[in-house]
Amino acid sequence: MGWFRGFWIGFLSCTKCFDALWFCYSPVHQLQQYYREGVLDNCYGKWSALWDCLYLKTKPSSQLQNGRR
Repeated sequence: MGWFRGFWIGFLSCTKCFDALWFCYSPVHQLQQYYREGVLDNCYGKWSALWDCLYLKTKPSSQLQNGRR
């Protein structure tokens, strides 16, 4: 299973996470959230996804094969 995780991380792209974060701060999304929920979106989940992606992309592959530490 360890080699598969390292293989998958090689194809992981943080661009999708960045695009989702960028859209989260757009007026369209914020107004939609305000209309539906009555509050603006703080985009915390998008930030978290981007940081996780960047963390995994910069981690050495030897550490990825041993699992998360």
